[in-house]
Formats: sequence, C-alpha cells, structure tokens
Amino acid sequence: MTESVGKSYPPTPFVLIFFLATAAAFRAGLLTAPGEFDEFYHLLAGKGILDFGVPRILDGEYWRGAIFTRLIAELFRLTGSDALPMARAVSMVAGTLVPALVFLWAERNAGFAVAFLAAAFAVVWPQGIIESQLARFYSLHTLSFLSGAAAFYLLLMDGRPKLILALVTVLSWYLAVRLQISSLIGIGGACLGGALVLWSRSRWSFWQGIAFMSVIAASALLALVLLGGTDAPAKAWGFYRWTPGHAAPLRDYYGFYFQQFETDYGVLWLAGLILVPLGLSVNAPLAIFCAAVFGVSFVVHSFGGMKAMRYISYATPFLFVAWSLGLRGTYILLVDRLSPKVSVGIVSIAGLAIISATAFVPRSLELAAGRGIPSRGDWSHGLDVVGDWLSLPFVATTRELHHIAYLGNYDILFSASRRSELDPPHNYSVDVRTGRPVVGDVEEMARVMLCVPEGLLVTTPNWWTTQGWGDRILRELAGEAPALTTREDGALLAIRWRHKSVPPQNCELTRNRIVGRLAPT
Repeated sequence: MTESVGKSYPPTPFVLIFFLATAAAFRAGLLTAPGEFDEFYHLLAGKGILDFGVPRILDGEYWRGAIFTRLIAELFRLTGSDALPMARAVSMVAGTLVPALVFLWAERNAGFAVAFLAAAFAVVWPQGIIESQLARFYSLHTLSFLSGAAAFYLLLMDGRPKLILALVTVLSWYLAVRLQISSLIGIGGACLGGALVLWSRSRWSFWQGIAFMSVIAASALLALVLLGGTDAPAKAWGFYRWTPGHAAPLRDYYGFYFQQFETDYGVLWLAGLILVPLGLSVNAPLAIFCAAVFGVSFVVHSFGGMKAMRYISYATPFLFVAWSLGLRGTYILLVDRLSPKVSVGIVSIAGLAIISATAFVPRSLELAAGRGIPSRGDWSHGLDVVGDWLSLPFVATTRELHHIAYLGNYDILFSASRRSELDPPHNYSVDVRTGRPVVGDVEEMARVMLCVPEGLLVTTPNWWTTQGWGDRILRELAGEAPALTTREDGALLAIRWRHKSVPPQNCELTRNRIVGRLAPT
C-alpha cells in the first residue's frame, strides 16, 4: 500500500531540487568554523598527497579513509585552495545528497508522503548537519552505505535491472567498508532484513520459513565453529570492545545511543516501538528492511567499545524511513475512522506538538545559523602568540595536528590518550601517523622538561590548568623545576622552559630516547 489513487503531487525533479536546496542551506552555517581535531588528519594528509604522492604528515602517513583524503587532495589541486572550508566541501556535497537519495528510494517503494517526510527528517538531522561540515568521511560513508542498501533492497524486488543494481550494491558497500569497517554491521542488518523480506513475500508455510531461518542460523554457527580454532574471534572481540583513553568512560555505557536519540527526538524516539508495526500496513517489506538495518546497527554499536553518534549515522536514515512509514500508517488509520478534515487537523496538531516537544528541529536551525557547537580551540592565530619561540631548540605539544597546521614542526607529543592508541602503547613509541614520539604520563613529561635544557611546550589553558597537568608536572619536578615563561591568548598557551644548570647525569636514557629531536648543545 503506498498512495491513494487520484492524488496529485509535485514532479519528482522539483521535489529533488527543493531537498537539495534546503539540505545545502542547513549545511552551510559551520563551514568556516574552527577545525575539529580529527579534521586535520585529512587536511594535512591531503596536502601530503599533493606534495609527495602519499598521505604524509611530517614523517608519518595517515591511511584511514584514504579514499576520502584523495578526494580532498584532488579538490585542492583543482581549486588551488587547501583551506579547511574547501576540505569540508566533499562532506557537504555528500551530506546534501543524502536527503535527496532518501526521497528517491522511499518514493519509489512507499509513495510521495512517506518519502517527503523521511527526506525532511534527513534535512533537519542535527548529526547529519554537523558531519556535512567536517572534513571527515562520515557523510560520504552514510551516502555510500545508503546507496548500497537502497540498491540491495530494489534487487530483492521484482522487475528491476538486476545487474546494474548488483553493481551499485557491491561498489557502494565496498566504498562504505573502505571508509568504515563498521559498515559490516549495517550490511549484516541489511542481509537479515533482506532474508526477512524474502520470507514475508514468499508463499512458504510457517514451518518452511522456520527452516529457511534455521539454515541461515546454522550457517552462522558453522562459521563461528570453524573460526573457533583460530585467534580470529578473540581479535575481533578485542577490536570491537577497544577504546582509546579519551573514550574509556563510555566503553561500558550501553545506553549511550538510546540516551542520545531520546535527547534529540524525545517522544518520537519512544514512539518507535509503535510506529514500526504501524508502518507494516503501509509497506511491510520496506518497514521490515529498515527496522532490521537500524535495529541491528543500534544494538551492536551499543555494546561496542567506541561510542559516538557519528558511528551510527550510516544507519540513521533507515530510522527516518521507518518512522515515516509509521506516521503514514497512523494517518491512514485515522482517515479510516474519522473525516479527512478532522484527520488532517489531528495530524497537524500532532506534528506541531512533536516539533515543540523535541529538540531536533530547534537544534538544526541553531546549527544552520552557525551556532551551537562546543568550543573547538582555535589555533589559527598561533603564530602571533608563539612568535620567535618557535625557533627554540626543542618543541613539545599536546595538540599535534593543530600544531602542524598552524605552527609547523614539533619534536614530541604529550598525550595520554594518543599513547593509548599506539602499538605498543609505551612512552616514546612513535605515532606512525606523524612519525613523532609520544609520552603519556606525568613522570615522563616531567623528565623530558628536566632533561632538555631549553624548550617550548605548546598546549591549551584547559590542559595545563583546568585538567591539572601543569601542577602535576611541576610537583614531579619538585626542586628541579626550570624557569617558566608563558604567552597565552584564548585557546593557546605557550610555555618556554629553561634550566640554568646542566641536566643531571640520569638524563642520558631520556635524551637517547629522543635523540635526533634535540638541537646540538
């Protein structure tokens, strides 16, 4: 069941233009905002591709999301600009296309009303708006996964050009997996949804359906048994539950995604258990498929170690379609029992109530206006603050990517979180992404400042003062603390240290560990 016969709707090209324009308008307010930390990986690696042919950052290389980085590098080459807003253009284009694709796919399968509502959800989607204005691959990942899943669903239905759809499915999902290995979770959900759709559309008896699902379950069990004799399950589980230091507090918070969706969507999120069954009356196969994709992704990501809304963004458009099917089903249910005018009035009031009682529309409008994001710590004025101290013989930093982007080279990174990401996670291990050593505890940070006669630490007031690293380092140095001079402006704090006497003899090991990073004395 899709649309009522005789109803007239705007032409599809007109609607697509409308959604492309509104999506772009909502995704332009933050294009010139200060950079988030991870954005600089792609910005700097993109410059490295232009200069060296590989995604080089100082003496390291950054290969995660290399396809996305190469797109940025190509955009830099074509435009002659390597500024951060230009790097974000790739994400903006991808994010703008998502609502249009949602409309095309849903309209073909469930009609105009469902498609329009689902696309509208995708336009006023706070997380999607933010990701569309970051030089990160999450918007492109969402677009590629959605393209593959939409083609896969159409492949399951009759009367479609099978070869073209199969190619789109494989290529889109290949790109999605290359961007994020977690795409395999969503693909698993899509395959489960596909199996349930085939079952629902078949003429099998109940026991034939049970036999079909039993074969799938037995195949999965056999795969686990075959892998049980290897270390693959242990490695996969370790990867699934791993978190770096900065994300450790959320590792065992299994309600993270539930709480985040409830915060943004309130009653609409809580009504999902009712809306999904109601959607079955509009288009049962599509409702089943979307519920499976989002449901599997939601549950699996909830129990994983790493948690952030960007990790489940690729599955969120399927939630929007499922909600839209349910809301359409609710309207049809009302029309069958009430007059059309009363039904429209009730639906209008309910829609206004949902918007006023939830945060996602006001939040989207706030983001569209270029407001509402936490401070990212702007270091673009860093050269004016640090000045001639950059010529000191040794430079340490706590924000390596901001430092490289705005100040240039450095010698060592002070970061407990970054050390936890290294293999092995030891002090003085080299971060392969930058080619620079990392120390992650107070003792070694203090030891570097003790054993290097003169140097510069570029950090933030938050790290040095609010988080207390400065007090702990100085306590560790005790009576051997060097003389400190500071320069500060906003989010940047430059600290110059200098010892009047020669470093003690027991500094030889520390100096050997950072050999080559010290200027001759």
